[in-house]
Amino acid sequence: DRLNNEGSSIASTDKFEDLKDELQRLVFALKEDTKLKSLAEKIVGNIIGSVGQYGIMSFAFFHLCSRLAEIMGVYCALCHFNSFTLTKIRATVKVEAPHHSTAWNVTSSNEGMKTESESSVISSVSSDETTSASYDSSSSSENPSEYRVPKSFEFKGSTFDEDGKTKTTIESVCSSMASIRHPLWKCCESILAQLLEMFASSSGPSISSSRTTEWLCFTHKTFQQFIEFSTKFMQDDTHDTCTTLNFELSVIYRKHLRSVHIDAMRGTGTLLRKDTWQLSPLDLPHDTIYHCQDEKKCVCGHCGSGCSICVGKETNAMKSVYKAVEILVTNSIRSEQIENDGMTILSRSYEKGYQCCDFFKTSFDKLAFRSNKCESSEHLGRTNSYEVLSKEFLRTFLPFIERKACGQQIISLVTQSWTNGLVKWTSRLLNLGNMIPTVSSEAAAAVTTLFDLYILTVFRICSRSKVNEDVLIGLGRGSPQSRNLNTTLNMSITMEADVCAPLPGEFDLYEPLRSFVSNGRENLDSIVNLDKFQSINDVCPASTKSKNDLTIFANKLERECAAAYSCLLAAVLIDVASNNANDEAAIDALRNYSIATIRMIPIFVQQASRSSCVHSISGKELIFQIMCVGRAWEDHHLVEHSNVYVDEMVERCSFLWCNLSTSFRMPPPALRFTWEQLVWVAFMTLLEGFSKVPHCSTEGRSLMSMDLATLSHGLHPESVKTALLERHQSIITTPSDSCREDMMRYVDTFIKVFYFPDEDVMTWIKENFKSYHLEHSLSLITARSANGYQDKGIWTKRKDLVREIYHQNDS
Repeated sequence: DRLNNEGSSIASTDKFEDLKDELQRLVFALKEDTKLKSLAEKIVGNIIGSVGQYGIMSFAFFHLCSRLAEIMGVYCALCHFNSFTLTKIRATVKVEAPHHSTAWNVTSSNEGMKTESESSVISSVSSDETTSASYDSSSSSENPSEYRVPKSFEFKGSTFDEDGKTKTTIESVCSSMASIRHPLWKCCESILAQLLEMFASSSGPSISSSRTTEWLCFTHKTFQQFIEFSTKFMQDDTHDTCTTLNFELSVIYRKHLRSVHIDAMRGTGTLLRKDTWQLSPLDLPHDTIYHCQDEKKCVCGHCGSGCSICVGKETNAMKSVYKAVEILVTNSIRSEQIENDGMTILSRSYEKGYQCCDFFKTSFDKLAFRSNKCESSEHLGRTNSYEVLSKEFLRTFLPFIERKACGQQIISLVTQSWTNGLVKWTSRLLNLGNMIPTVSSEAAAAVTTLFDLYILTVFRICSRSKVNEDVLIGLGRGSPQSRNLNTTLNMSITMEADVCAPLPGEFDLYEPLRSFVSNGRENLDSIVNLDKFQSINDVCPASTKSKNDLTIFANKLERECAAAYSCLLAAVLIDVASNNANDEAAIDALRNYSIATIRMIPIFVQQASRSSCVHSISGKELIFQIMCVGRAWEDHHLVEHSNVYVDEMVERCSFLWCNLSTSFRMPPPALRFTWEQLVWVAFMTLLEGFSKVPHCSTEGRSLMSMDLATLSHGLHPESVKTALLERHQSIITTPSDSCREDMMRYVDTFIKVFYFPDEDVMTWIKENFKSYHLEHSLSLITARSANGYQDKGIWTKRKDLVREIYHQNDS
């Protein structure tokens, strides 16, 4: 029925017209089914090439439901007609009408006996005078149940009396009709189930296009109409209504969801491997931005402390970011949605003239109302909860908001993988779950898996191995399970990650990150091999003075930090996604995941960027250089100059800043954050190297203090600027000086503890062990015992006491 109307839209016009002409010739000259079968195969093949397998299934399912609904509707009309007829006969007997034929004449003028429902039935039934005339008046009796069916009505298996008249009575017909209601519906369900089973078992390729989702959404709406119609047909006996159909459709829906999920993972994974990690700006809506008129009170983001929007109006700032992200998501969802044409499975019956039948009319009006209701847009306009408004998240996120010269607020955290990967596929999966509620929970789980892929891939890129990741999240160094007392001073394959490991006092703060990474690994275990994303350029440069090698490391640091910072916007995206789902189970799943993501993302960004920074300054090589100073740490004469490795570290950091600030790939807030982590890593690497010096004299400790002072002075913003200008290197902006002094005091305290009396050293360790690693505290005892002041047994006991302090903290 639809080929003639939709031929031009589903196939090429010329080819389709040829098929129609051939079909018309066969209609008049057809004598065998073989030619028609061959033509049908051509037509189906032509259609499948245009609308796909699921399009054919949707059309077939819709039209088959329409035919079956028509059959069931006619059945209900006949049952109603028989019941009405029997009522009229009984009424006629009571009034002792002179002519029994009036019981069959539905156009009787006895209007006083008609009810409103009876009138609607009468209007839909043709009043055939020949049927009335065929009624055998001699067959009437005082018992209306014995009134027989006219001889022109034939029933399979009917018996006849000696006069050849049927013995079937009106009442037995009504009883027989009522008894086949459930078998009739089961037969209709079986026919639909066979159709769905055929498509579900099809070995054809699954297509994950948005058009396929539209076809399945159309199928789902058709199924919902059939359920509602079946409920009315079965007279609310719905204990097993459509369970078989629901199962078969669920198989098809999940097959499609799986294909979309696979394409999402593959597409996003490809983007992650090829992404240049160029941070692009996202304009924030004007109506949620507040400008301070007093320029002295409004300090813009590029000056270092954020404007008034970040100081006293955090909620407004986050609302503007939320609105910008939500616009991207909702626009993408709307582009995936189909226009509802109001078609129902009763449209065919309506067009055939059954709209006058009371049963059809009420069902059609109800289905038409539901069909015109847009279910897929229920989420639009829903109020966001803004779960991201936590102090930790705001402290990390808000500094990335900046204002351009024109006053436009922007946040430059958008990457290609975020836009074409996360936003695109998150919107498609959300739309799929909203349009097909049967798989909404599975679609939400697919969304969380997609975010696991993005975030954990970025983490692997920055950390370079699973072992390093364990150290960064607190499952390696510093964890209770990793306190191997016999290897505290040995070299570790995770030496660079050890620099960034959580301190004992921070172990609990890293629990959200540990939980997120562990759950993400479990979700991706059988789907993605994250080892493919590990860096293949882990070899340290031959010389720290090689500009080519330093340029490579600077570019790598820039890309890795940009990838880490983009995860901040990913956390906002998943929270926005949780507000754009319709199903309650899906909303809960996405909301729980978004809360977990928001809680861990500040620590995640910090650890990922620090891991990249320690690799960019070649932390492993610097630690080896500190250890290789050798006897200079044990000499008992003073040295006038600091060690060479400190000058090389300062030069390396200055060169990295020069490359980062002149490449214009990083926005000022990201550049500032990267420099802060670079300075932090430089001091911590120095401390890590000092803690691995086994023997050290008092003069050696003085040399350490000199190295520390040289590093602190070399990383001063003005010193960096001066050093670059002396080497005729351009510098656009001067680095910040946010954490340099704090880190200077932190490392200096560790060095000066060496000069404390023995008992004071133990007291200091007890008071400050949460701020330093076990290896750091043990090195204080080991270095002092090497001088031979007392019996070595005493120092062994003191080391055991230090270990006990840390173990008590673990318990």
